Amino acid sequence: MDVMSGDRRALLMMVTLLSGCLVLADDDFDIEGRIIRGVGDVWASPGEPAALTCDLLGSFANFGWQKIVGSATSNVHLRKLTKTWRFNETYSRMGLYFTNVLENDEGIYECWAKDYKNSTKRSKRQLLVDSGTSFTQVSVVALDASRICVRWNFPGYLIGLYTTLDLQIQKNGSLEWHQKYKTSTRTSSDVFVATACNPDTAYWFKFTLELKTDATVIYFSRWTKTAEKDPVYVPLVSVKETSVDSITIEWSKPPREIESIFNFYQAKVYETGINDVKQWKMTSSTRTNYLKFKDLTTSVSYKFRLDLCFDYDCDPQLYPSSWLEDVVPKDRDPKFIPNVSVIETGVASITIAWNAPPTDLQDRVYYYKLAWSTENLPNKSLYVNKTENSHTFEDLLPNKTHRFKVAACSDYKTQCGNWSEEKKALTYITSTDSRSGVQDETWLITGAIATLLVIVVVTIAAWNFRRKALTRKLIKARLEYFNFGAPIPLDPELAVSDQAELLPYNKKWEFPRDFLKLEDVLGSGAFGVVRKAQAKTICSRETVTTVAVKTVRPTANLNCMKALLRELRILVYLGQHLNIVNLLGACTKNIDLGELLVIVEYCRYGNLHDYLVRRRVNFIDQLNDSGEKICVSAAREDAIEVDDVGRNTDRRSDGNSTIVNCSNNVTSKSTDARVDDCSASISLTELNAPLKYPGDRTDFNSRPTCTHDLVCWAWQVSCGMQYLGAKKIIHGDLATRNILLADDNVVKICDFGLSKSLREEENQKSTENGPLPVKWMAIESLRDRVFSTKSDVWSFGVVLWELFSLARTPYPLIRPEDMCRKLAEGYRMEKPPYAPKSIYQMMLRCWKAEPSERPSFEKLTINIAELIEEHVKTFYLELGNPYTKIYADIWKRERETAISAEESGTIGEDLQ
Repeated sequence: MDVMSGDRRALLMMVTLLSGCLVLADDDFDIEGRIIRGVGDVWASPGEPAALTCDLLGSFANFGWQKIVGSATSNVHLRKLTKTWRFNETYSRMGLYFTNVLENDEGIYECWAKDYKNSTKRSKRQLLVDSGTSFTQVSVVALDASRICVRWNFPGYLIGLYTTLDLQIQKNGSLEWHQKYKTSTRTSSDVFVATACNPDTAYWFKFTLELKTDATVIYFSRWTKTAEKDPVYVPLVSVKETSVDSITIEWSKPPREIESIFNFYQAKVYETGINDVKQWKMTSSTRTNYLKFKDLTTSVSYKFRLDLCFDYDCDPQLYPSSWLEDVVPKDRDPKFIPNVSVIETGVASITIAWNAPPTDLQDRVYYYKLAWSTENLPNKSLYVNKTENSHTFEDLLPNKTHRFKVAACSDYKTQCGNWSEEKKALTYITSTDSRSGVQDETWLITGAIATLLVIVVVTIAAWNFRRKALTRKLIKARLEYFNFGAPIPLDPELAVSDQAELLPYNKKWEFPRDFLKLEDVLGSGAFGVVRKAQAKTICSRETVTTVAVKTVRPTANLNCMKALLRELRILVYLGQHLNIVNLLGACTKNIDLGELLVIVEYCRYGNLHDYLVRRRVNFIDQLNDSGEKICVSAAREDAIEVDDVGRNTDRRSDGNSTIVNCSNNVTSKSTDARVDDCSASISLTELNAPLKYPGDRTDFNSRPTCTHDLVCWAWQVSCGMQYLGAKKIIHGDLATRNILLADDNVVKICDFGLSKSLREEENQKSTENGPLPVKWMAIESLRDRVFSTKSDVWSFGVVLWELFSLARTPYPLIRPEDMCRKLAEGYRMEKPPYAPKSIYQMMLRCWKAEPSERPSFEKLTINIAELIEEHVKTFYLELGNPYTKIYADIWKRERETAISAEESGTIGEDLQ
């Protein structure tokens, strides 16, 4: 127990191990034949890496980690540490990887998985953090490009506790552990060398100790990278000094990492006999980088072999030997001190000379060691051959005092005699002519540099002026093209959104810049910015109206300006509709100076995706037990608590949600709604990707969201898409992130006409701030980049799935690159938990592989309307009348057609 004195944590660990309670059970669990397996519990040292893993066998809707015992850790932090690999459709691995373990990381973690039946299973993993001295010490170092050496030291109390030691290695980027070493021999320390590694590749090791208590202790080493080439360290052995009966050798020190494993040096001395036969004489070991061998025979040649060892016995020998050949012990003291003098000084040079040794000492001198120093600078030295008796030091600092000294050396440069007397010299200019020449040369160089700088500045200024002139000319030409449109008529066979460049700009939308006051930034992207603003008299019945203004950054290129102009043309062409974002005005007079402001409606609720995520905690499921009819008057008895860990969510966990009865009435029925009520929203987008802003949460707890709201929103989206289709506008990126929620429970579609941008960017697979667009695209759009109204119908089916799953990410277990293949094979998503059966049938019809078999938006609008009460539809018709009278007439005609079709039984066939 002496080794345990002063270490209370080690004592606690020993008691825990002996009692068999250190490691929890593996806690594997079964989900209808599917097992989640883990690696057991892990011991780690602060600053070292560690990993907790669970293997998931089966199909799961969601999974993650949470800490249940120990210092509090946020779920956001745990998600950053989580890595997930998918081996196939039924086998995945979820790992919690700590790059640098902290003491606060200690505790019990729980991996959980939720299947598609909303059943959650859990398994526990324990992480124990030790100071690094009471449990084990592991050193890992790369020996060369293909070998890594591992050395470990176990405390004495652990020797009698474990039965088996298993050592495994894993390569960076690989998922598999490979067994390299396994033993049942219990020792306090050992060393192992992993071979056949890849050059310049990182590896780490996992130690698994099976204890007598049937428990398991797991420990990880730090990451170590192999060398790019062999070897990492080769000792350079040289003679330090000799005498008539001794030789002192020295060698270069290894890097600190290698020195942590190899603590000893072993040197063997051999006498060289006749025919160069080596005869061993002695062996000596040391921890220093030099050894002195005494009692040697004068005039006998000796060889030295140096080995790098990890213990005193040097067994096993892991590193190649270094040799020092044919060293003869003799007195090598030169016994000569040179007499130094300064013979010449210059601007930056000094020449010194010294006398030659007497005749009887010339055989003892082989080199001269010269040393010089300058005030406040470190000393320097060099060696010259014995045939030289002078040396010129150049490139010295001018007007400085320099000191010089010389020593005579033997045939080994490390064995030199005493230094000579130190001489001082000052660098200075010796004549007026030389000073004048230096000044002339300085002026010449300065003039050349100045001339070159003037040429460069003039060239850059001329190029910049020409570039700006061409830019202004190009912008002016594009402005004329923008104002009057192209003389080419529209092609009736193509979508208008694909011919936006041919559309003119109507001057009636021009708004005075002085009447617009820009405020906070609502969202921004790489090139686009959307700001909140106050506009005076932009709406006829309001003095000041809150609006949203879209513009481009000052640093944006012409392509960004062109994209915003294209969007403005489409907004002018579209006109007004209740369920789309409506244009209020634009400031285009300064477009030649790079300023373009597009003014649209603003609302405070943000996009529908983020709104649904925030509403999950108090959502009311109004479906009856059959999953078809919506009971508006009351909710189910059981609360719905959704715990999603998806991206861009606003998670809340307030315990059990309170069930609130949903009213039969719509959210608000204020009768003062009118066309001048600018209370809609704009999509906060970059030029190609949506820019999300959080929206107003001041009324977050004022009214719960229920199934009735989801159906109402779906109907409004279909109405808006029906209008876009009638105007021959292809959306191309229909998703809940591009649908905005305004007052009176009105939803508006934004970012239409994106299909052209998607075709121009063939390689686009994801956006920086949002979900993957490919998961909303139809088969023909993924495969052939073909966009049409029927491809928008497919996206509408995905939007329905998002609505009735409360904004979960579609196809959660399918990688984007596998989407096209999976859809072509017939895969379709299952019914979301809160969708009526009729709604799910609409989704499946929207996802028909053949575009012609998909329903039109007109038919979808009629089918969804069957699930909404008449007074609700009338309310939205009254809201929409100020926008367009045509919209109401179209709906009435569709309603008459629907009633006629229902009498003939056609509607029933559509719902089957």
